[in-house]
Amino acid sequence: MKRLCFFVVMVCWWGFAGSAGAATFESVSGGLYHSCGIESSGQAFCWGDNSSGELGDGTTVGRLVPNAVPALTDAKAISAGNWFTCAIRESGQAVCWGVMTSGEIGNPTIVLNSEVPVPVPGLSDAVAISAGRDFACAIRSSGQAVCWGSNDFGQLGDGTTADRKVPTAVSGLSDAASISVPDGTHACATRATGQAVCWGFNNSGRLGDGTTTDRLVPTPVSGLSDSVSIAAGGAHTCAVRSTGQARCWGSNSLGELGDGSTVDSAVPATVSGLADALSISSGSDHVCAVRATGQAVCWGSNSSGQVGNGTRTEDLEPGPLVPTPVLGLSDVASLSAGSFHTCALRNSGEAECWGFNDYGQLGDGTRTDRLRAVSVAEPLPAPISGKTVNLNPETGIVKTKCPGTGTYRKLRNPKQVRTGCLIDTRRGTVRLTSARSRKANQSARFRGGLFRVGQKKGRAETTLSLKGPLQCARRGRSALVRVRVPNHRKKSSGRKLWGSGKGRFKTVGHGGSASVRGTIWSLEDRCDGSSEVKVKRGVVSVRDFARRKTVVVRAGGRYVTGAVRKR
Repeated sequence: MKRLCFFVVMVCWWGFAGSAGAATFESVSGGLYHSCGIESSGQAFCWGDNSSGELGDGTTVGRLVPNAVPALTDAKAISAGNWFTCAIRESGQAVCWGVMTSGEIGNPTIVLNSEVPVPVPGLSDAVAISAGRDFACAIRSSGQAVCWGSNDFGQLGDGTTADRKVPTAVSGLSDAASISVPDGTHACATRATGQAVCWGFNNSGRLGDGTTTDRLVPTPVSGLSDSVSIAAGGAHTCAVRSTGQARCWGSNSLGELGDGSTVDSAVPATVSGLADALSISSGSDHVCAVRATGQAVCWGSNSSGQVGNGTRTEDLEPGPLVPTPVLGLSDVASLSAGSFHTCALRNSGEAECWGFNDYGQLGDGTRTDRLRAVSVAEPLPAPISGKTVNLNPETGIVKTKCPGTGTYRKLRNPKQVRTGCLIDTRRGTVRLTSARSRKANQSARFRGGLFRVGQKKGRAETTLSLKGPLQCARRGRSALVRVRVPNHRKKSSGRKLWGSGKGRFKTVGHGGSASVRGTIWSLEDRCDGSSEVKVKRGVVSVRDFARRKTVVVRAGGRYVTGAVRKR
């Protein structure tokens, strides 16, 4: 059985067609606007939104296909939260990355965000972890549950409503067997005895104790003493009994409880026709489960196709009120419901996702919502310093020509290429990712030019040398003639490249070079033999070849190098 990461929630961009192969993972986790998975080797991958660094690759660049978390090659569990992610290393050390506004990362040394995994102090013996809207919880090897992050409704379970930036023991929960944190403000767990407990905000009866009273410490769920798994959702919760019977409670306005009605319940209600569930996972307003046969079923909100039955409903309208088969998924080992999408693993390990996809969280290389399961694209290997870079075509037409190939080839899907290749972005935009160090990558978007990519082994700086013929205007007797040599007049040559992103990149022209560490800039070769650098954002270091000096250009500025006659 593949490892299952229960709903763990989670959370800018640009599209192209997906890869031909299907990603294969040992576990998968759906979040708000991003998803993550772990390969059998322990290498972690994430894809989707990255505005807060939740993909862990050292950038804030969103990804439409799985992208390696360079510093996490020994993961055994992973959980995608709203705008952050947490994982457990093989050693038991918990790590988190992404936003830190409410203490989500659990590391007080991080002031705002972390774009790479950082250790959660004092949590080196974690066996389970779950990330939610703005807090996370874990289970120690002893069975003690701990939580950290936002606590405005007592969702950390420590008897207070004070936020915590470090793991804090959940009161009276020293025998936890599983734990679940939703895209919401409550949390739930199962004890070793099978008793289900919940705590935090209790609007709509999501804690299942027969009331709507908030609880600051774990409170038994009424009549549920034989649970084997539990899944907290946005305003509801579901669990599976030892018999396989699924039960849900809380908000039911969109059919989340699966009992054929839209009536809320403050105590567990029987899910209609689902007496053979192996596992269950809750999204914001929908729920999915795996039957003993391997058939995936879902119910509840279907406004983005997250139920996977080939249809969708209007916003705020109920979806299927009872479990409905996910089309084409009868061999599922595990699944994970994100806020508005769902991902599953087949018995083969192949990952499939469906539902909301505005941020690429389905991993199929597009931003198109899917009403039925589609394969997650096979991830590219991490780029190797001095040897390879990864290319992701985003808009228009991008072409490549590498050593040993005689013609340009259209780049339709993400691809890893060798350094020394020519990249043609004169009619398109490409996202280029190169190795910054052994544990992190760097990425920037380039457009409007033809360049050769290079990088020295062991060096972070990636060079992009402008190529192609100069096209300079020369006045004839009766017409404007295009020629391939400069006329030494200060006119545009058509040889230009725009760059935008973070990392150490250097664009090289015939009159100078522009070195950056994170900005928006352009370099253009001019017909008089000079090069012009413009900076829209950040700071650029310009090397003037003719004058043999270096000039710093800041946002809003420009610099024209001296003319180089022969280049």
